[in-house]
Amino acid sequence: MFTSMRSVWRKAAGVAALAFMLAPMTGHAEWNAANDEANRQRMMSDMRSNAAAADRRSFESQQRSSSGYTSRTDSGASYSGASSGGGYQYKPYEYVPQGPKSVVATYYFTVRVQETEGQTIARLQSEAAGGNAQSQFDLGRVYYTGYGVPADNMQARKWFCEAAKQDHPIAKSQCAGMMYNGQGGPEDTAQAMLYLKEAASKGDPYGQALYGFFTLAEAAHRGEVDAPLPEAIAYLVKAADQGQLVAQATLGTVVYFYGTNGAAQDVPRAVGYIRLAAAQNDPLSMDMLGMMYVSGANGVERNPAEGVRLLKAAAAAGKADAAGVLAILISADDFGMRDDAAAFAYAQQAARGGDKQGQVVLAKFYYFGQGTDKNIVEAARWFTAAAAQGDPESMEALKEADLAEAAKQL
Repeated sequence: MFTSMRSVWRKAAGVAALAFMLAPMTGHAEWNAANDEANRQRMMSDMRSNAAAADRRSFESQQRSSSGYTSRTDSGASYSGASSGGGYQYKPYEYVPQGPKSVVATYYFTVRVQETEGQTIARLQSEAAGGNAQSQFDLGRVYYTGYGVPADNMQARKWFCEAAKQDHPIAKSQCAGMMYNGQGGPEDTAQAMLYLKEAASKGDPYGQALYGFFTLAEAAHRGEVDAPLPEAIAYLVKAADQGQLVAQATLGTVVYFYGTNGAAQDVPRAVGYIRLAAAQNDPLSMDMLGMMYVSGANGVERNPAEGVRLLKAAAAAGKADAAGVLAILISADDFGMRDDAAAFAYAQQAARGGDKQGQVVLAKFYYFGQGTDKNIVEAARWFTAAAAQGDPESMEALKEADLAEAAKQL
């Protein structure tokens, strides 16, 4: 079946790539858990892994942007209102444009130019120990981002949560995020959700984003993607429209794309949020938008070069399926970007990351010796892996005498 088929494989690669890329771009029926449980599980796995990285990336970008930690004077800073006199003035957000139709939350800081980095940290430690909620929050930021000290999630969580006990909204959001994910201590989802609800109700966009995301994630885990959750979605919209990455990604890649949890399916709106999240380097959003550019799907004007750029960024961030698509695209003559060695490397990444399509591609590369030396045993290994995930082509391939014999050696 596979003998002398290298030219056929290469010719078909472009068609296979487009068909594969169009597959995730379907409507609500594919999301519905009753119709496609495997798809729901994949999406939730993506959402959870994506959020873990996005939470930290989003929060750290907030902590470092316009903050004294990377200030013009490099001289140390404290949040507006933090002082040794106790108490604090909560002055949370200044909105500044970042990219198309997007804003990110930054913080007001008072830079004390007379302080060294060590003096800033010592002052925050003293004020935090004395009960100053704002300094407790700032000290949490110090340990979370590793400003002047080794990053320490246990200490970060301790001080965020101390400030949270004093009703500091942003501290509640960050304390809750760490509680929910088990960062710096044991998981405590019940308390985390209480804190997030309180922070969201006080208008903190980060709390709104996490509350909305975790509420939807828990519903999906229970198989209730069609259960209406208007409050969670409303908070996600508020947060997304203020630049929160997790909210933008959740609304774009799940809620409006598939029409879940009582929201009407609205693909144009979903694509808008996906663009915003991709502009903030969200891996799942870059992956989806990249496939749309390559295929010209969902009203996105076809632009293979931009699609490949986004897919490469998503693959670099660990998206195995993006690497699998790249392996196909850059091994096909049709796209004018043929690079067998790079295609083989992407196929390896995809296959090792568990991507079924990548496993098939890697198996074919080994079978034909494309981008690597011909190796029937390795071809059998990856056809077997893909077959175990239900790939019919791989099941058929393993019936070939040479592959069947090679599979016995595994």
